[in-house]
Amino acid sequence: MRNRKKWIIMISVVVVILLAAGAWFFFLKGSGKPVAMPPMMGQVTKGSIVVGVSGSGAIAPASKETAKAAENGKIKEFLVKEGDIVKKGQKMVTYEGKDMAEQIKQEELSLKQKQKELEDMQRKMKEQFREGNVDELQMSISRLILDIEMTQSKISSLHKDQKAPDALTSQIDGEIVKLHVVAGDQVSAASNLIDIVDYQHMQVVITVDELEIPKMKLNLPAVITIDALPGQTFQGKVSKIGKEGKAQNGVATFEVTVGFDQIEGALVGMTAQAEIVVEEKHDILTVPIEAVQQGPGGSMVLVPDMAPNPSNDPAAGMGGQPKPVEIGIHNESLMEIKSGLNEGDSVILPIVVPPDPFGGRPGMMVGAG
Repeated sequence: MRNRKKWIIMISVVVVILLAAGAWFFFLKGSGKPVAMPPMMGQVTKGSIVVGVSGSGAIAPASKETAKAAENGKIKEFLVKEGDIVKKGQKMVTYEGKDMAEQIKQEELSLKQKQKELEDMQRKMKEQFREGNVDELQMSISRLILDIEMTQSKISSLHKDQKAPDALTSQIDGEIVKLHVVAGDQVSAASNLIDIVDYQHMQVVITVDELEIPKMKLNLPAVITIDALPGQTFQGKVSKIGKEGKAQNGVATFEVTVGFDQIEGALVGMTAQAEIVVEEKHDILTVPIEAVQQGPGGSMVLVPDMAPNPSNDPAAGMGGQPKPVEIGIHNESLMEIKSGLNEGDSVILPIVVPPDPFGGRPGMMVGAG
């Protein structure tokens, strides 16, 4: 076992020595002087660029409602049960009317008696009219007529109180998730009766940096991915843009809501990512974004300078020549080229030079050797 370990160590040392020798040869190449590394190349290609703003959040229903009692009353019947799907405007609960039968009966009897008294007084008034002594009787008749009108009004109110309140209806489309009371319960105004959740329309709220919020518009398309459903993408759109930001570490962020239709397997509370498509172009010329540099005259790229190479040195004859270009949109990896290059053209990409064994500055960004 000890000999085996020794062989492994020896082989590792040899590999390191060979790699070091190869690197030394590359840099010195027999001349004792550093040799330029061949530049990294990119190519102008036709393709698409999608500019997006992304974020993550928990999936939530787009709308939910707790239906409340509009007034005091007694529950007569539930027309729905937990798990039922309801539509906006659908009746869910009916109420019992108040039992006013006995009170109405008593008031109606009283009304008949008062009407009979009025008839008697009016007949008596005709008899006494010839004698001229009717003032007191006239006042009694007036008071009785007012009393009769009040009784009639009271009977009308009792009939209204006896009528059951209007049925409770749903204000949204959704699923019944909870009933807070049962039939026969007495409820007061504003009591919670039913919880309804719209699982057919979901949403995820993401935070967007203040520099990106001016790009946000309602109904912008978005691509949604869900951690629990890998390999799948879904479509959504911006449904709400926050009007007040929250500052943290000197940077304000805003809440942007992305809505989407129900996805099989997606549940409330799952983590989702949403990439809002701010702008996209197709069938355009593109280059790697690092190929574009900014100079005094504007945007430019370095293109290969194919000078003669009599020594057949692969690193020679590849100097970069600046070439002005007109650029368009870009994302994190690609830049649109509007003019200045053609499809298939080569461009030089910046590279990081490793530390120079002869004391040069390490880590420099260059475009060519």
